[in-house]
Amino acid sequence: MSADNQVMSRLEFARRAAREAEGVIMRHFRADSGGTRFQTKPDGSPVTAADVGAEELVRDLIGKHWSRDGVLGEECGHTEGSSGYRWVIDPIDGTKSYVHGVPLFGTLIGVQRRGEGRGPGAEGRGETERWESVAGVANFPALRECAWGSLGGGAWCSAGDGEIQRARVSSVATLKGATVSTTSPRAMMEPGALAFYQRLHSRCRLSRGWSDCYGTLLVITGRIEVMIDPPMKLWDVCALEPIVAEAGGRLTGWDGAPTDGTTGAIATNGRVHEEVIALVRGG
Repeated sequence: MSADNQVMSRLEFARRAAREAEGVIMRHFRADSGGTRFQTKPDGSPVTAADVGAEELVRDLIGKHWSRDGVLGEECGHTEGSSGYRWVIDPIDGTKSYVHGVPLFGTLIGVQRRGEGRGPGAEGRGETERWESVAGVANFPALRECAWGSLGGGAWCSAGDGEIQRARVSSVATLKGATVSTTSPRAMMEPGALAFYQRLHSRCRLSRGWSDCYGTLLVITGRIEVMIDPPMKLWDVCALEPIVAEAGGRLTGWDGAPTDGTTGAIATNGRVHEEVIALVRGG
């Protein structure tokens, strides 16, 4: 099987696995008088039975069909592989929305391929190899929306029972006409971020707080132009990176360089990206 076919086969499998995970996720959603019960992890973030159950289900499916692949997940850690491919899973990106009964959460399943050199953040994870994010799925079970794509294979989206369409970013050319969203207003109050956010807010047409991967979905499908995220983890960006690129946009860290999430994430329609990065730098 060629490298392209290897990626496409895994992408189709990722779409099926994300749909399988919907059952676990929606069974727990709003199950506790409008909210969802959760525990607090050592880093202060919430985790639910649905987070763990959905990841375990996806990992089990991967083990049955791609047993030589590695797996890195938010809830269940890292399993080494020998195939040169790795799955990166965030079973519920937007758990804070999930536990409050807000439907703006998604399942992210990314596919990485081993490459040459070392990728961004590799030192912090103790890795000696470079992993390239080559395909990803972002599925939103409560909204019945999904976006997926692979490098060189395009980006696609669907909503409800509607037909599959090509995912494309907007054609807005300047921040003056752009809509900007951010996951966490509190993160924008951090030293160094507040001045940037004030500059950004004053330059754009509209600013909102559509959070987590849903904000990036809005960029991918041309509904907004900029999504700003604070420092995150690899599983928060891996699946989204190839979809954004194939939809015609850009996803980088706040420094304008490729990111594994630890330098934050800025996803744009590409046309306004340099303008946003200039504002980060004080322009």
